[in-house]
Amino acid sequence: LDTGKYPIPEVSFELRGPAGSDAVRTVKTDENGFFSIDGVPEGRYSFRATCDGFNPVVGTVIVSKEADTQGRIDFMMEFST
Repeated sequence: LDTGKYPIPEVSFELRGPAGSDAVRTVKTDENGFFSIDGVPEGRYSFRATCDGFNPVVGTVIVSKEADTQGRIDFMMEFST
């Protein structure tokens, strides 16, 4: 979402890991700012979200069997200056 809380389509979302692994999964958000990555094993992952005209967003996410299968990763993207 952008700073006005509007969905941003075509954001490239890169998931790296789990920790200790070089595996990378990349998807793009749809017109509503949503994406899905299936078959992600449990573990700690780093992520990076990028889109032209916005500053990148980086963070960490933990995937667990106990997590809601419809879980969300919400983040805000700021316009680049």
